[in-house]
Amino acid sequence: MLRRLRIELFNIQPSPETFPMFDNKGRKLWCHWVGDPVDDLVLLNHGNHIARMQIIWEENCITLCDIFVAHPRFRNSGIGKWMFIHLIDLAKQKNISRIVGRMQPETKDKWPELIKFYTKLGCEIDGNHFLYYIE
Repeated sequence: MLRRLRIELFNIQPSPETFPMFDNKGRKLWCHWVGDPVDDLVLLNHGNHIARMQIIWEENCITLCDIFVAHPRFRNSGIGKWMFIHLIDLAKQKNISRIVGRMQPETKDKWPELIKFYTKLGCEIDGNHFLYYIE
């Protein structure tokens, strides 16, 4: 109980497997990979789930299913970009050649923003699909 209170009040490291990142507003978030081998990247702040990135491992490819920032006050703070760059680093470590994904039809109103986001990160766009080649 005391540990949980310290996490909520002081944003201390919630568990040994978490590692820190800072958004572009200077807020500390704690990150950890969940799954086997790795399926989700979860970001926490003061013990609360702030964001999540879901992936699927395939042969020589990672499918990015979703990047979701749950709390509006954390949107547009560089978290999505940081998660994607972290995914690129993980792909390089695992000798993965590409990251693929698609923008969901139910988010069509957000596609212009998403296309801009993925293009800035170096992805190729084809309709609602994006592709990033690992160098």
